[in-house]
Amino acid sequence: MSLLFSLVLAMPAWGAASSGTAPGAKWSISMPRMGLAAADRALEAWAKAQRDEFLALSSEAPSERFVPYEFVLTGSSLPASGRLASVLLSAWSFTGGAHGNMREEAFLFETKGGRRVKTADLFKPGAPWKEELSRLCAAELRKSLGADGRGVWVGEGTKPTDENFSLVMVSGRELVVRFGAYQVAPYVNGPQTVRLPLDALRAVLRGQYLQF
Repeated sequence: MSLLFSLVLAMPAWGAASSGTAPGAKWSISMPRMGLAAADRALEAWAKAQRDEFLALSSEAPSERFVPYEFVLTGSSLPASGRLASVLLSAWSFTGGAHGNMREEAFLFETKGGRRVKTADLFKPGAPWKEELSRLCAAELRKSLGADGRGVWVGEGTKPTDENFSLVMVSGRELVVRFGAYQVAPYVNGPQTVRLPLDALRAVLRGQYLQF
């Protein structure tokens, strides 16, 4: 591994923050930046799209609102893993009702150049990776959730579909799978995160993502 590449892996992401108000609404963004132009453009584009959607919604009849609408976007970067770095962006918004809503997006970037990598690109062509993640994640969730993991929630939320496994990241020597609120457990349990050793996925992972 070259000295430059080692420095990229060791270098922490730095942050960017902004905030503002609109009639009957307020918003704030605090998110990591990777120092890689392509990666930062992708993060900024997603954050801007979520904020703009919120502002468009909040512009409807703001004078009739008793409680201001609110939008908060935060993000976290995970420790780099070989050729990959991952970021999770979480956009929470309150636009009336019993509670706010959360929308999340997982980003995988090449540490050299910042190109975004699709989840499916982590795995060997034709490998049953969704089925493998479904099996492993369901087992982990049933253990961690206890009684709340014994109903239909886990079975439905871990079915091997693109939608269920849309939030997949890599952190160090682990694959990190994120499940949103309501996906595998009642809302009160919040989002759930499963960490799987990369070695446990050797049968389906591409070899280059097992190199450190």
